[in-house]
Amino acid sequence: MVSALWARVLLAMLVVLDFVGYLVRAATIEDNSDYQSCISNPSDCTVMILSWNSLTGTIPTEIGQLTALTHLGVSMCELTGSIPTEIGRLTALTWLNVSINGLTATIPTEIGQLTTLSQLFMEINELTSSIPTEIGRLTALTELRMHDNNLTSTLPTEIGRLTALEQLWVGSNEGLCGDLVSVGSVGTSYGCDDSSPDCGISNTNLGNACQSALLSSSNTAMMDPPDSDSSSSDPAVVAGAVAGGVLAGLAVIGSSYFLRMRMRHLRLG
Repeated sequence: MVSALWARVLLAMLVVLDFVGYLVRAATIEDNSDYQSCISNPSDCTVMILSWNSLTGTIPTEIGQLTALTHLGVSMCELTGSIPTEIGRLTALTWLNVSINGLTATIPTEIGQLTTLSQLFMEINELTSSIPTEIGRLTALTELRMHDNNLTSTLPTEIGRLTALEQLWVGSNEGLCGDLVSVGSVGTSYGCDDSSPDCGISNTNLGNACQSALLSSSNTAMMDPPDSDSSSSDPAVVAGAVAGGVLAGLAVIGSSYFLRMRMRHLRLG
């Protein structure tokens, strides 16, 4: 009875502490202990997730030394500068997330060397110029997100080589237009003209490729508490579950509100 209540209180506290920790962690990627550990032992580092760490500064070129990485995440930080060309050395990557930062300059052509990538998230930054044609080499991609940047020119026809692609998000790039070629399992040609440049293609909105609504990222992880014992009708257990649920709910709502405010700050800052 008491343990059920405390389990739920602990869950709520963990969510809040994770949120608070976001505000107080290392200032730059180089200062981060996980990064330092990976640089010290690059062959043993296969996963490095530094998202939600309030990191500032740039992505260091030394990240190219971590050639064993399969998963790299630096989203929801305050990173600036360009994506280093050394990213192309991480040829074991299957998942790369640099979204929701202040990254600028062009997408490096070396991105085309990451041929094992299945998911690439670069949305909500300040990336400029055209999408490199080398993107067509990433034939293992199932999801590609580049929306909410400053990309220009037309979509490269090389996207048509991405035969495994299930989701393509390139909306809210005011300088980007052109026809969306036949892409993977989507299998139909879609286009957006200059008056409606927001494009979003997935298996769930095939008939609505061009739309004026803002297409934003929703790459949030769900954390569900353990299933409660439905056979128990003890009033104390029920009360504990309700109290714990309220606390967890408030924590999640607070974190969600902060996320929305942070995204607004990054968009307007």
